[in-house]
Amino acid sequence: MVQTPAMETPIAPRSPRKHLSQMGGPCKRLYMPLLAIVVLGIMLGYVYLSLVSMTHPNPMILPPKTIASLNRVDATHSSFGKKRLDIQDYPEDVSPATAVRTRVVMFLLDGMHFDAVLNHPEMNGLLNEPSFKKDSAVFKLTIPMPSISLPSWITHMTGSSPQYHGVSGNSAPEEVISDNLFRQAQNYGLRAAMTGDQDWRTLFTTSLQPLFGDGTRAPALNAALDETHQRGHSFIARDESWANIMYEAMLTPSVYSERDPSADWLDREPQPIDPSSVDVTYFPYDFFLSYFEDIDGQGHSFGSSSSNYASAITKKTNILRNFFEKLGQIDDIEGRSPEGQKWRTIVAITADHGHVDVGGHGGTASQVTQIPLVFYCNGSNLGTAELEGRMNIEDPLSLTRSTPYTSHDVSTTLAALLGVPTPRQSEGKMNRNFPRKI
Repeated sequence: MVQTPAMETPIAPRSPRKHLSQMGGPCKRLYMPLLAIVVLGIMLGYVYLSLVSMTHPNPMILPPKTIASLNRVDATHSSFGKKRLDIQDYPEDVSPATAVRTRVVMFLLDGMHFDAVLNHPEMNGLLNEPSFKKDSAVFKLTIPMPSISLPSWITHMTGSSPQYHGVSGNSAPEEVISDNLFRQAQNYGLRAAMTGDQDWRTLFTTSLQPLFGDGTRAPALNAALDETHQRGHSFIARDESWANIMYEAMLTPSVYSERDPSADWLDREPQPIDPSSVDVTYFPYDFFLSYFEDIDGQGHSFGSSSSNYASAITKKTNILRNFFEKLGQIDDIEGRSPEGQKWRTIVAITADHGHVDVGGHGGTASQVTQIPLVFYCNGSNLGTAELEGRMNIEDPLSLTRSTPYTSHDVSTTLAALLGVPTPRQSEGKMNRNFPRKI
Protein backbone atom coordinates (compact mmCIF):
# COMPACT_ATOMS: atom_id res chain seq x y z
CA MET A 1 0.00 0.00 0.00
CA VAL A 2 1.43 3.19 -1.08
CA GLN A 3 1.65 5.79 1.55
CA THR A 4 0.76 9.23 0.56
CA PRO A 5 3.07 11.84 1.87
CA ALA A 6 1.76 13.76 4.75
CA MET A 7 0.46 17.13 3.74
CA GLU A 8 2.53 19.92 5.03
CA THR A 9 0.95 22.41 7.25
CA PRO A 10 -0.08 25.29 5.01
CA ILE A 11 1.98 28.39 5.45
CA ALA A 12 -0.06 31.38 6.25
CA PRO A 13 0.66 34.26 3.85
CA ARG A 14 2.77 36.98 5.37
CA SER A 15 1.41 40.50 5.50
CA PRO A 16 3.37 42.75 3.08
CA ARG A 17 3.12 45.66 5.51
CA LYS A 18 4.47 43.58 8.36
CA HIS A 19 7.21 42.25 6.11
CA LEU A 20 8.32 45.69 5.13
CA SER A 21 8.26 46.88 8.71
CA GLN A 22 10.44 44.00 9.71
CA MET A 23 12.87 44.75 6.90
CA GLY A 24 12.80 48.51 7.64
CA GLY A 25 14.11 48.17 11.13
CA PRO A 26 17.79 48.48 10.15
CA CYS A 27 16.98 51.29 7.70
CA LYS A 28 15.23 53.22 10.41
CA ARG A 29 18.25 52.91 12.60
CA LEU A 30 20.50 54.26 9.83
CA TYR A 31 18.16 57.01 8.61
CA MET A 32 18.69 59.55 11.41
CA PRO A 33 22.52 59.32 11.48
CA LEU A 34 22.65 59.65 7.70
CA LEU A 35 20.35 62.66 7.82
CA ALA A 36 22.48 64.24 10.53
CA ILE A 37 25.63 63.66 8.45
CA VAL A 38 24.04 65.25 5.39
CA VAL A 39 22.85 68.31 7.34
CA LEU A 40 26.24 68.67 9.01
CA GLY A 41 27.94 68.44 5.62
CA ILE A 42 25.71 71.16 4.20
CA MET A 43 26.44 73.40 7.17
CA LEU A 44 30.18 72.84 6.92
CA GLY A 45 30.05 73.51 3.18
CA TYR A 46 28.16 76.77 3.78
CA VAL A 47 30.70 77.87 6.39
CA TYR A 48 33.56 76.99 4.04
CA LEU A 49 32.06 78.88 1.11
CA SER A 50 31.38 81.88 3.36
CA LEU A 51 35.00 81.95 4.51
CA VAL A 52 36.19 81.67 0.92
CA SER A 53 33.91 84.50 -0.22
CA MET A 54 35.15 86.74 2.59
CA THR A 55 38.82 86.12 1.86
CA HIS A 56 38.67 85.90 -1.92
CA PRO A 57 38.86 89.22 -3.82
CA ASN A 58 35.39 90.44 -4.72
CA PRO A 59 35.13 92.94 -7.60
CA MET A 60 32.09 94.54 -5.92
CA ILE A 61 34.08 95.35 -2.75
CA LEU A 62 36.57 98.20 -2.72
CA PRO A 63 40.20 97.12 -2.30
CA PRO A 64 41.86 97.98 1.03
CA LYS A 65 44.03 100.74 -0.50
CA THR A 66 40.97 102.51 -1.88
CA ILE A 67 39.15 102.25 1.44
CA ALA A 68 42.18 103.65 3.25
CA SER A 69 42.41 106.50 0.75
CA LEU A 70 38.73 107.39 1.14
CA ASN A 71 39.07 107.49 4.91
CA ARG A 72 42.25 109.52 5.02
CA VAL A 73 41.67 112.67 7.05
CA ASP A 74 43.40 114.93 4.53
CA ALA A 75 41.75 113.38 1.47
CA THR A 76 41.11 116.89 0.21
CA HIS A 77 44.26 116.49 -1.89
CA SER A 78 42.20 114.45 -4.38
CA SER A 79 40.37 117.65 -5.34
CA PHE A 80 42.70 120.52 -4.46
CA GLY A 81 46.14 119.00 -4.77
CA LYS A 82 48.23 118.44 -1.65
CA LYS A 83 47.15 121.73 -0.11
CA ARG A 84 44.59 121.19 2.62
CA LEU A 85 41.70 123.62 2.85
CA ASP A 86 40.52 124.31 6.38
CA ILE A 87 39.74 127.32 8.53
CA GLN A 88 43.44 128.08 8.97
CA ASP A 89 44.14 127.90 5.24
CA TYR A 90 43.61 131.61 4.55
CA PRO A 91 44.90 133.49 7.59
CA GLU A 92 43.08 136.78 8.08
CA ASP A 93 43.40 139.69 10.42
CA VAL A 94 41.29 138.67 13.41
CA SER A 95 40.52 142.24 14.36
CA PRO A 96 36.72 142.57 14.61
CA ALA A 97 36.85 145.62 12.38
CA THR A 98 38.42 143.74 9.46
CA ALA A 99 37.84 139.99 9.98
CA VAL A 100 35.29 138.49 7.59
CA ARG A 101 33.40 135.28 8.28
CA THR A 102 31.92 133.31 5.36
CA ARG A 103 28.29 132.28 5.43
CA VAL A 104 26.92 129.81 2.86
CA VAL A 105 23.18 129.60 2.21
CA MET A 106 22.07 126.78 -0.08
CA PHE A 107 18.66 126.57 -1.75
CA LEU A 108 17.78 123.10 -3.02
CA LEU A 109 14.77 123.16 -5.35
CA ASP A 110 13.64 119.56 -5.66
CA GLY A 111 12.88 118.48 -9.22
CA MET A 112 14.06 121.58 -11.13
CA HIS A 113 15.97 120.62 -14.28
CA PHE A 114 18.71 122.71 -15.84
CA ASP A 115 16.40 123.97 -18.60
CA ALA A 116 14.67 126.27 -16.09
CA VAL A 117 17.60 128.68 -15.85
CA LEU A 118 17.38 129.24 -19.61
CA ASN A 119 13.69 128.86 -20.45
CA HIS A 120 11.67 129.84 -17.40
CA PRO A 121 10.94 133.58 -17.67
CA GLU A 122 11.01 134.35 -13.94
CA MET A 123 14.06 132.26 -13.05
CA ASN A 124 15.96 133.42 -16.14
CA GLY A 125 14.90 136.99 -15.42
CA LEU A 126 16.31 136.83 -11.89
CA LEU A 127 19.65 135.44 -13.07
CA ASN A 128 19.90 138.06 -15.81
CA GLU A 129 19.18 141.08 -13.61
CA PRO A 130 22.32 143.26 -13.85
CA SER A 131 22.76 143.50 -10.08
CA PHE A 132 22.57 139.70 -9.79
CA LYS A 133 24.42 138.74 -12.95
CA LYS A 134 27.58 140.73 -12.19
CA ASP A 135 28.09 138.80 -8.94
CA SER A 136 26.99 135.31 -10.00
CA ALA A 137 28.05 132.28 -12.01
CA VAL A 138 25.95 129.43 -13.41
CA PHE A 139 27.19 125.86 -13.81
CA LYS A 140 25.62 122.65 -15.06
CA LEU A 141 25.94 119.45 -13.01
CA THR A 142 25.32 115.82 -13.96
CA ILE A 143 23.94 113.56 -11.25
CA PRO A 144 24.71 109.84 -10.79
CA MET A 145 22.17 107.04 -11.05
CA PRO A 146 19.59 106.56 -9.71
CA SER A 147 18.25 110.05 -10.41
CA ILE A 148 15.96 110.24 -7.37
CA SER A 149 15.88 112.44 -4.30
CA LEU A 150 17.49 110.76 -1.26
CA PRO A 151 20.50 109.29 -3.08
CA SER A 152 21.05 112.67 -4.75
CA TRP A 153 20.77 114.61 -1.46
CA ILE A 154 23.40 112.38 0.13
CA THR A 155 25.69 112.72 -2.89
CA HIS A 156 25.36 116.51 -2.59
CA MET A 157 26.41 116.46 1.06
CA THR A 158 28.99 113.64 1.04
CA GLY A 159 30.43 113.86 -2.47
CA SER A 160 30.15 110.08 -2.83
CA SER A 161 28.15 108.00 -5.30
CA PRO A 162 25.16 105.84 -4.25
CA GLN A 163 27.22 102.66 -4.65
CA TYR A 164 29.54 104.03 -1.96
CA HIS A 165 27.17 105.82 0.44
CA GLY A 166 24.78 102.87 0.15
CA VAL A 167 21.43 104.61 -0.42
CA SER A 168 19.67 103.85 -3.70
CA GLY A 169 16.03 104.52 -2.85
CA ASN A 170 13.69 106.95 -1.10
CA SER A 171 12.22 104.52 1.43
CA ALA A 172 13.04 104.25 5.15
CA PRO A 173 15.78 106.92 5.44
CA GLU A 174 18.36 106.51 8.19
CA GLU A 175 21.14 108.75 9.42
CA VAL A 176 24.05 108.91 6.99
CA ILE A 177 27.18 107.21 8.33
CA SER A 178 29.46 108.71 5.67
CA ASP A 179 31.37 111.88 6.39
CA ASN A 180 29.39 114.87 5.15
CA LEU A 181 29.38 118.65 4.93
CA PHE A 182 27.11 119.11 7.95
CA ARG A 183 29.43 116.97 10.08
CA GLN A 184 32.56 118.82 8.97
CA ALA A 185 30.89 122.14 9.77
CA GLN A 186 29.99 120.85 13.21
CA ASN A 187 33.51 119.51 13.80
CA TYR A 188 34.96 122.97 13.17
CA GLY A 189 32.48 124.78 15.38
CA LEU A 190 30.35 126.19 12.58
CA ARG A 191 26.64 126.55 13.05
CA ALA A 192 24.52 124.63 10.51
CA ALA A 193 20.75 124.50 10.21
CA MET A 194 18.11 123.71 7.63
CA THR A 195 14.43 124.01 6.83
CA GLY A 196 12.49 121.56 4.71
CA ASP A 197 11.48 117.94 4.54
CA GLN A 198 11.87 115.81 7.67
CA ASP A 199 13.93 113.28 5.72
CA TRP A 200 16.80 115.80 5.62
CA ARG A 201 16.81 115.99 9.41
CA THR A 202 16.67 112.19 9.62
CA LEU A 203 19.67 111.82 7.33
CA PHE A 204 21.83 114.39 9.17
CA THR A 205 20.15 114.64 12.56
CA THR A 206 23.23 114.72 14.82
CA SER A 207 25.02 117.32 12.71
CA LEU A 208 22.25 119.94 12.50
CA GLN A 209 21.61 122.85 14.81
CA PRO A 210 18.07 122.57 16.23
CA LEU A 211 16.05 125.69 15.51
CA PHE A 212 14.06 125.38 18.74
CA GLY A 213 16.78 127.19 20.63
CA ASP A 214 16.03 130.33 18.66
CA GLY A 215 12.29 130.13 19.14
CA THR A 216 11.72 128.89 15.62
CA ARG A 217 9.94 125.67 14.82
CA ALA A 218 11.45 122.43 13.65
CA PRO A 219 10.96 122.01 9.91
CA ALA A 220 8.84 118.86 10.28
CA LEU A 221 6.07 120.42 12.37
CA ASN A 222 2.82 120.96 10.47
CA ALA A 223 4.44 119.70 7.28
CA ALA A 224 2.56 116.39 7.28
CA LEU A 225 -0.85 117.78 8.26
CA ASP A 226 -1.93 118.74 4.75
CA GLU A 227 -1.97 115.37 3.01
CA THR A 228 -5.72 115.55 2.47
CA HIS A 229 -5.31 118.33 -0.10
CA GLN A 230 -5.89 117.57 -3.76
CA ARG A 231 -2.90 116.28 -5.66
CA GLY A 232 -0.22 118.85 -6.11
CA HIS A 233 -1.65 121.26 -3.56
CA SER A 234 -0.10 119.73 -0.46
CA PHE A 235 3.37 120.54 -1.81
CA ILE A 236 2.41 124.20 -2.19
CA ALA A 237 1.27 124.34 1.43
CA ARG A 238 4.41 122.66 2.70
CA ASP A 239 6.72 124.99 0.82
CA GLU A 240 4.82 128.01 2.16
CA SER A 241 5.27 126.61 5.67
CA TRP A 242 8.99 126.02 5.16
CA ALA A 243 9.51 129.48 3.70
CA ASN A 244 7.75 130.85 6.78
CA ILE A 245 10.19 128.98 9.02
CA MET A 246 13.15 130.29 7.03
CA TYR A 247 11.98 133.88 7.53
CA GLU A 248 11.47 133.16 11.24
CA ALA A 249 15.08 132.00 11.44
CA MET A 250 16.13 135.42 10.18
CA LEU A 251 14.17 137.42 12.76
CA THR A 252 15.81 139.30 15.58
CA PRO A 253 15.70 137.41 18.92
CA SER A 254 13.54 140.15 20.48
CA VAL A 255 10.62 138.94 18.37
CA TYR A 256 10.60 135.61 20.14
CA SER A 257 10.51 137.05 23.65
CA GLU A 258 7.21 138.71 22.82
CA ARG A 259 5.59 135.45 21.77
CA ASP A 260 3.40 133.35 24.01
CA PRO A 261 5.69 130.52 25.21
CA SER A 262 2.64 128.28 25.78
CA ALA A 263 1.46 128.52 22.18
CA ASP A 264 0.70 125.10 20.73
CA TRP A 265 2.86 124.97 17.62
CA LEU A 266 1.67 121.49 16.73
CA ASP A 267 -2.05 122.25 16.51
CA ARG A 268 -2.09 125.54 14.70
CA GLU A 269 -0.06 127.18 11.99
CA PRO A 270 1.06 130.72 12.88
CA GLN A 271 0.12 133.53 10.57
CA PRO A 272 2.34 133.58 7.48
CA ILE A 273 5.15 136.08 7.70
CA ASP A 274 5.14 138.80 5.07
CA PRO A 275 8.83 139.07 4.16
CA SER A 276 8.36 142.64 2.93
CA SER A 277 7.36 143.77 6.43
CA VAL A 278 9.93 141.82 8.44
CA ASP A 279 12.80 143.77 9.94
CA VAL A 280 15.53 141.19 9.51
CA THR A 281 18.60 141.77 11.65
CA TYR A 282 19.54 138.26 12.69
CA PHE A 283 20.92 135.30 10.72
CA PRO A 284 23.79 133.78 12.71
CA TYR A 285 24.36 130.66 10.64
CA ASP A 286 27.55 129.62 8.90
CA PHE A 287 25.78 127.05 6.70
CA PHE A 288 22.04 127.13 6.12
CA LEU A 289 20.14 124.83 3.76
CA SER A 290 16.62 125.71 2.63
CA TYR A 291 14.79 122.90 0.84
CA PHE A 292 11.59 123.17 -1.23
CA GLU A 293 9.65 120.33 -2.88
CA ASP A 294 6.73 121.97 -4.71
CA ILE A 295 8.46 121.88 -8.10
CA ASP A 296 8.97 118.12 -7.77
CA GLY A 297 5.39 117.59 -6.62
CA GLN A 298 3.94 119.45 -9.57
CA GLY A 299 6.29 117.60 -11.91
CA HIS A 300 5.05 114.23 -10.65
CA SER A 301 1.41 115.27 -10.78
CA PHE A 302 1.27 117.22 -14.03
CA GLY A 303 4.63 116.90 -15.83
CA SER A 304 7.47 119.35 -16.33
CA SER A 305 5.85 120.85 -19.43
CA SER A 306 2.73 121.84 -17.45
CA SER A 307 1.72 125.28 -16.24
CA ASN A 308 1.65 123.88 -12.69
CA TYR A 309 5.36 123.03 -12.90
CA ALA A 310 6.17 126.48 -14.28
CA SER A 311 4.03 128.13 -11.59
CA ALA A 312 5.96 126.25 -8.89
CA ILE A 313 9.26 127.58 -10.26
CA THR A 314 7.77 131.10 -10.27
CA LYS A 315 6.82 130.77 -6.59
CA LYS A 316 10.32 129.63 -5.68
CA THR A 317 11.85 132.46 -7.68
CA ASN A 318 9.78 134.91 -5.65
CA ILE A 319 11.06 133.33 -2.43
CA LEU A 320 14.61 133.75 -3.72
CA ARG A 321 13.98 137.42 -4.53
CA ASN A 322 12.61 138.04 -1.03
CA PHE A 323 15.56 136.29 0.53
CA PHE A 324 18.12 138.28 -1.45
CA GLU A 325 16.39 141.49 -0.43
CA LYS A 326 16.52 140.60 3.26
CA LEU A 327 20.04 139.26 2.96
CA GLY A 328 21.10 142.60 1.55
CA GLN A 329 19.65 144.27 4.63
CA ILE A 330 21.62 141.95 6.92
CA ASP A 331 24.89 142.49 5.03
CA ASP A 332 24.32 146.25 5.15
CA ILE A 333 23.64 146.26 8.88
CA GLU A 334 26.66 144.09 9.62
CA GLY A 335 28.84 146.16 7.30
CA ARG A 336 28.02 149.35 9.19
CA SER A 337 28.58 147.79 12.59
CA PRO A 338 31.85 149.18 14.01
CA GLU A 339 32.60 146.21 16.25
CA GLY A 340 30.28 143.44 15.09
CA GLN A 341 31.23 140.35 13.13
CA LYS A 342 31.49 141.00 9.40
CA TRP A 343 29.99 138.35 7.14
CA ARG A 344 30.53 137.42 3.52
CA THR A 345 27.42 135.61 2.31
CA ILE A 346 27.59 133.13 -0.56
CA VAL A 347 24.32 131.74 -1.93
CA ALA A 348 24.12 128.47 -3.86
CA ILE A 349 20.99 127.49 -5.80
CA THR A 350 20.72 123.92 -7.07
CA ALA A 351 18.40 120.92 -7.44
CA ASP A 352 18.54 117.16 -6.88
CA HIS A 353 17.19 115.97 -10.25
CA GLY A 354 14.93 117.10 -13.07
CA HIS A 355 11.71 115.81 -14.65
CA VAL A 356 10.71 114.51 -18.06
CA ASP A 357 7.90 116.29 -19.87
CA VAL A 358 5.20 113.84 -18.79
CA GLY A 359 6.47 113.83 -15.21
CA GLY A 360 8.79 111.49 -13.37
CA HIS A 361 12.49 110.83 -12.97
CA GLY A 362 14.95 108.07 -12.12
CA GLY A 363 16.36 107.37 -15.56
CA THR A 364 19.16 108.71 -17.73
CA ALA A 365 17.36 111.37 -19.79
CA SER A 366 19.21 114.69 -19.84
CA GLN A 367 16.11 116.48 -18.51
CA VAL A 368 16.47 114.31 -15.42
CA THR A 369 20.22 114.07 -14.94
CA GLN A 370 21.25 117.69 -15.62
CA ILE A 371 20.69 120.26 -12.87
CA PRO A 372 21.83 123.86 -12.31
CA LEU A 373 24.27 125.16 -9.73
CA VAL A 374 24.17 128.93 -9.31
CA PHE A 375 26.58 130.84 -7.07
CA TYR A 376 25.99 134.41 -5.94
CA CYS A 377 28.08 136.63 -3.68
CA ASN A 378 27.40 140.35 -3.40
CA GLY A 379 30.37 142.42 -4.55
CA SER A 380 32.35 139.42 -5.81
CA ASN A 381 32.23 140.26 -9.55
CA LEU A 382 31.82 136.56 -10.29
CA GLY A 383 30.02 137.52 -13.48
CA THR A 384 33.29 138.58 -15.10
CA ALA A 385 35.59 135.97 -13.54
CA GLU A 386 37.25 133.34 -15.73
CA LEU A 387 35.81 130.08 -14.42
CA GLU A 388 36.13 126.74 -16.16
CA GLY A 389 32.84 125.19 -17.22
CA ARG A 390 30.56 128.15 -16.46
CA MET A 391 27.40 128.36 -18.58
CA ASN A 392 26.08 131.32 -20.53
CA ILE A 393 22.35 131.36 -19.73
CA GLU A 394 21.71 133.63 -22.71
CA ASP A 395 23.04 130.96 -25.06
CA PRO A 396 20.50 128.22 -25.96
CA LEU A 397 23.39 125.90 -26.79
CA SER A 398 24.08 125.66 -23.06
CA LEU A 399 21.34 123.03 -22.98
CA THR A 400 23.41 120.67 -25.08
CA ARG A 401 26.91 121.74 -24.03
CA SER A 402 28.78 119.17 -21.94
CA THR A 403 29.95 119.93 -18.43
CA PRO A 404 33.03 118.80 -16.48
CA TYR A 405 31.12 118.87 -13.18
CA THR A 406 28.86 116.47 -11.32
CA SER A 407 26.79 116.72 -8.16
CA HIS A 408 29.75 115.15 -6.31
CA ASP A 409 31.38 118.58 -6.63
CA VAL A 410 28.78 120.35 -4.45
CA SER A 411 30.22 119.19 -1.12
CA THR A 412 33.79 119.80 -2.27
CA THR A 413 33.05 123.35 -3.36
CA LEU A 414 30.96 124.32 -0.35
CA ALA A 415 33.55 122.85 2.02
CA ALA A 416 36.22 125.01 0.39
CA LEU A 417 34.01 128.10 0.65
CA LEU A 418 33.28 127.41 4.34
CA GLY A 419 36.94 126.67 4.99
CA VAL A 420 36.44 123.14 6.32
CA PRO A 421 37.95 119.87 5.03
CA THR A 422 36.19 118.12 2.19
CA PRO A 423 34.12 115.12 3.40
CA ARG A 424 36.44 112.15 3.48
CA GLN A 425 34.55 109.95 1.02
CA SER A 426 34.07 112.75 -1.51
CA GLU A 427 34.79 112.01 -5.15
CA GLY A 428 34.17 115.65 -6.05
CA LYS A 429 36.32 118.27 -7.68
CA MET A 430 35.98 121.93 -8.55
CA ASN A 431 37.88 124.72 -10.24
CA ARG A 432 40.82 125.28 -7.90
CA ASN A 433 40.62 129.04 -8.31
CA PHE A 434 36.90 129.24 -7.61
CA PRO A 435 37.10 129.70 -3.79
CA ARG A 436 39.57 132.56 -4.30
CA LYS A 437 37.40 134.28 -6.91
CA ILE A 438 34.68 135.01 -4.37
